[in-house]
Amino acid sequence: MFRNSLMVFALVFISITSLAEEVEMASSSVVQTSPSDEINMSEPPFWMSSYDEFHDLQSVQKEFYLEKLLPYLSGIPGLDPVSKKQLLEASEWHQAWNHIRKKVYMSCQDKARLKTCEEIADIRLQALDILSNQKEENRKANDYIKEEKSKEPAKKKKSK
Repeated sequence: MFRNSLMVFALVFISITSLAEEVEMASSSVVQTSPSDEINMSEPPFWMSSYDEFHDLQSVQKEFYLEKLLPYLSGIPGLDPVSKKQLLEASEWHQAWNHIRKKVYMSCQDKARLKTCEEIADIRLQALDILSNQKEENRKANDYIKEEKSKEPAKKKKSK
């Protein structure tokens, strides 16, 4: 009986030991994520507008943002050269926009690109400032004034 108990104990010990080895091997084979994979784009610094933030902009703000952003995207490593057409298409599709945005954020982890990233962030803020603190009536009045100013050169040409 003592011998049977000893065998059972030995088998349990071997089972526990092999289970512990399997767990250790499994945990060591887990892929370690690099810090760049852990970028949280919903926390500061906000280098580039989120898809939702961009879609909340007025058309004037969107045009300004895309026009100013495009030249800076060419310097982002890992991002194929982006044309204006591709950027416009990405602005209509959440996944494409986030693909570009993630590449920008990953690039901004490199201290050597910090100046470029700050310029991209400034463009975002400038786009947000356009039309900020203006009521709809004021925006319409400004649009009317711009429209009238653009008509003035045409009137002067006709009068000559």
